[in-house]
Amino acid sequence: MRHRGQLDGGIHFASTPQLRQDNPRVLFQSIIHDGLIGREHLDRFRYTVDVQREQLLLTPFAGS
Repeated sequence: MRHRGQLDGGIHFASTPQLRQDNPRVLFQSIIHDGLIGREHLDRFRYTVDVQREQLLLTPFAGS
């Protein structure tokens, strides 16, 4: 089952508070994870998944 909503306040990664997104739309789903980062947030970045180091690398697009 999926639940869509909007969070009050903002979200950001701990190491990059300057990339905060305010009042994001979110999707919660009854799967292994309690919540997922949405496409609306990730589409603001060029992202790379470094599987070997278990990292998600985000680079803002120029002008963002």
